[in-house]
Order: sequence, then C-alpha cells, then structure tokens
Amino acid sequence: MKQHLTHLFLSSLLLSCSGENEVKTLDFQSFTLEAPTSWDKFEIPGVDAYTGGLTNGSDTLVFEFGSEPYQFQDINKDSHKFSRDTVNGMDAVVVRPEQKGKGTIGLYLKNVRHGSDFALVGKNITEEEMIFKIFKSPVFDNSPSRLSSKNFSENYGDYDVIFRE
Repeated sequence: MKQHLTHLFLSSLLLSCSGENEVKTLDFQSFTLEAPTSWDKFEIPGVDAYTGGLTNGSDTLVFEFGSEPYQFQDINKDSHKFSRDTVNGMDAVVVRPEQKGKGTIGLYLKNVRHGSDFALVGKNITEEEMIFKIFKSPVFDNSPSRLSSKNFSENYGDYDVIFRE
C-alpha cells in the first residue's frame, strides 16, 4: 500500500509539472524572458528597432525594443485598463482589456538600456495570468533587480496620467 501511495504521489507530481506550468528561458540576446515550454521565439526584421516575439501557435506576443516602441496610443482607452508598475526594478506600464480576450494586453518599459524602451504586446488573449507571468520576467543586462511588484497590474488609472508620469 505504501509503495502504491508513493507511486500515485510521484505520478501526480509529474502531471502537475507538465504543459503550461513548466517554463523555459527564451534568450533574445538583448534580454531574456521566461515563458511556458510550449512557447517559441521568433524574430521580425526591423528597420530602427529590434523586433520579434513569442508564440504558442494560437496566442502571440510581439516585442519592439528601440528608441520609440509602441506606446498603446491607438487603443480604445475606454475599453482598457492601465497600470503603473515595476518589473525587475524597472518602471513599467501595463495595459489590459476590460473584457478578457477582447483587446490589447501589453507591457511597456521605459529606458531599459542606453535610452531604448521596450514594448511587449498581444491581442485578444484570454489567459491573462500566464501573460502577466511572462510580463514580469524580462531581464536586461542592467536590470536593477529580479523583483517585480507583488500587486502586478492592479494599480489602474487613466492612460494620460499613468503613461505620462
């Protein structure tokens, strides 16, 4: 009986560690981030910025790293929430749709390296908690810490106030 319980415990432990719960480090050379093992990275040729992203085949996040990345200026501000936050010691702005899966979800980091900013954006993604885990993971060579806000993406306010502070 004891051996059977041990086998059941180990089996359930292995099952709980599979799929979207397992993470891997994706190295984009300028930065790294953590994502579920089912996600893969890709690069997009850019003119004045380093661009690329990651996808699991159904959901996609695209990043832009440069002097003027996307700042959520064209989204409907009435249907999205904006939060000022901290990601690995860096100031961040997080946007999420009022209704899960219906709009833009994104992260913006200001002056992460040599005057360059960073944006990571997805559209119509319902698994927000998984995306927020990815959003809390970017590490640049000069990231001041490896800690993010405990109340990540909960301090909502107006776009113009939050983004321009």
